[in-house]
Amino acid sequence: MQEPVLTAVSRRGAPRARAGVPWWGREERTPRSSAVPVFALGAFTFVLLTAPQTTFPVLATLRIALLTAGFAIAAHLVDRLARGQSVLALPRGTLPALLLGLWAIATTPISVWPGGSVELFRDLFVKSLLVLWLIAGVVDTTRRLRGLFWLLSGLGAMLAVTALRNFATGKHLEGGAPGLERIAGFDAPLTANPNDLALVLNLLLPLTLALFHAHKRWSVRALLLGVMGLEAAGIVATFSRAGFLTLLVVAVAHVLSTLRGARRIWGAVGVAGALVLVAVLPGNYGQHLGTVTDISSDPTGSAQERWTLMGAALRVVVAHPVCGVGLGMNIIPITEDVGGWRMVHNVYLQVAADLGLVGLALFLALFLGCWWRLRTLLRERAGRGGARAGLAHLARGLELSLLAFAVAALFHPAAYHFYVFYVGGLALAARGIHDREAAHG
Repeated sequence: MQEPVLTAVSRRGAPRARAGVPWWGREERTPRSSAVPVFALGAFTFVLLTAPQTTFPVLATLRIALLTAGFAIAAHLVDRLARGQSVLALPRGTLPALLLGLWAIATTPISVWPGGSVELFRDLFVKSLLVLWLIAGVVDTTRRLRGLFWLLSGLGAMLAVTALRNFATGKHLEGGAPGLERIAGFDAPLTANPNDLALVLNLLLPLTLALFHAHKRWSVRALLLGVMGLEAAGIVATFSRAGFLTLLVVAVAHVLSTLRGARRIWGAVGVAGALVLVAVLPGNYGQHLGTVTDISSDPTGSAQERWTLMGAALRVVVAHPVCGVGLGMNIIPITEDVGGWRMVHNVYLQVAADLGLVGLALFLALFLGCWWRLRTLLRERAGRGGARAGLAHLARGLELSLLAFAVAALFHPAAYHFYVFYVGGLALAARGIHDREAAHG
């Protein structure tokens, strides 16, 4: 007599057997993970980008960013233990991040200022590494990944509206460069500077674009189109040269990689129209953007100064090629070289000067590893429609977001901040979701 076959499927991840497999040979599915760490991650994300403690000072005493992140980490660890999983297992793709952190620690004794390197690692860098690990571990379904995209898009709209309001009301950054009035940023550590605000909006806009492609209802797409318009306008309002250049690269990459036929033509026309629009924008916006290619024409001296700092950073790398001068310490030899209190505004040179070529190799291994996992995901999902196409749209948005950081990194000293580690965590999470779905058919 043939053995009975289990075919029932539980929506909550209960054990099941594939058709034709007897009960003694069934595969046990891992119980579904708790949603608590994901909600805590969402709360941390909100605090990270909006800093409500600046509006309500009473919250500053609670250290709500640390509180929400710590709760998310604790909830994730408890959930793994409850499901019988090891808390020491690293999500796939996070090994380069661990090695980068260990290398930063290993080079601290030979840092030009060990105490400063320890402080930066404790107050910022380790938190960025933990956020990458947390996101890669807790965002384990397409629904949860899409939910974070919606949250980030909503926050992007909020940031963009603030940028446009500051532009319209003439709220300018205090202590800006003479000859160029810049808007004040959003009152939060990651976005207070208009250049940083433009960076964040450039990272978030591709995620909104991904949601636009993933949804078919015209009302939802109209809403997302409006959010994208706000985010693009917010980037322009910051008067950030790096922000505009990054926006342009992302737009061109989207047109070439996603659109086909007549849509590609219309996309190219839209990009060309945006460039023409620069010429009629108020003030000296077009002239300011022109200093990207003609550095000597910058009346504020900002472009010339950045070029000088890049040269100083290269000299630091040549003098300390293997281990660098210590985490975050490029500012000391550069200051001794060019005077003033300056650091290089280039992520790649920042890491190379701080942690040597070894550190730069690890940083690039992490970044390129995230990008490659998205590329392989998209290749394996090519041509699939229906529900499976949703993750592909999200992955394509993350790929554009990584591209945005790769370009913006040429102009920002943001190697150890949350920017790339948050997006990288989402990229690793997307690949993990794909692998789990493929394993379960």
